[in-house]
Amino acid sequence: QIAQDADYFTRIANASPFTHLWFLGIEFQYYLFWPLLFGGYLLLRRVIGTHLALLLFGLLALVSAGLLPYGYAEGMSVTRLYYGTDMRLFSLLLGAVAGLAQAGRQQGLRLPGGHGMAYEAAAAVSFPLLFAVTLWGYLSVDGQAPFLYEGGMLVFSLVFLVMILELGAGVLPFEGLLEHPLLRWFGRRSYGIYLWQYPVIYLFAQ
Repeated sequence: QIAQDADYFTRIANASPFTHLWFLGIEFQYYLFWPLLFGGYLLLRRVIGTHLALLLFGLLALVSAGLLPYGYAEGMSVTRLYYGTDMRLFSLLLGAVAGLAQAGRQQGLRLPGGHGMAYEAAAAVSFPLLFAVTLWGYLSVDGQAPFLYEGGMLVFSLVFLVMILELGAGVLPFEGLLEHPLLRWFGRRSYGIYLWQYPVIYLFAQ
């Protein structure tokens, strides 16, 4: 799709119903490289410690995120930027850093991010604000908007990451509302719904 300059945002009318599965290609590539990345993390953790190893992984994510604004120019086709594994790797790496940090805490390692009263208060205030940012992004941001390629994708990835961490910490006062059966049903199936939406749009557009 990159070689054909297949613009993801203008292909609804004449695209293949499988165009939307491009992201699975990025995931599969990541899974192939993840054992090497994880082995490197374990080696670094042994040599320089957990904190610095996580910091290096975070820096690697920032390098990937920096490729987007570096490669973007106004008016250009964003196909290479949007589809490229190297350009999108940062979101997966940020999730890996969060997961490795959480695993370190479970093993008794002292890492920042405790769940005291200050953290609970900050989460209670920030989560609704981050949710509002997410909703604004879904409703207002066009996939070809310069903002996304000049740092916006990193911003949204960090927003999602913080929301996931706050939910996982179990400190939100309104967490019971998020356990509603309807929301849980959508949550368990959301990725499948995401992957199926494009074929459905394609078929109904014919």
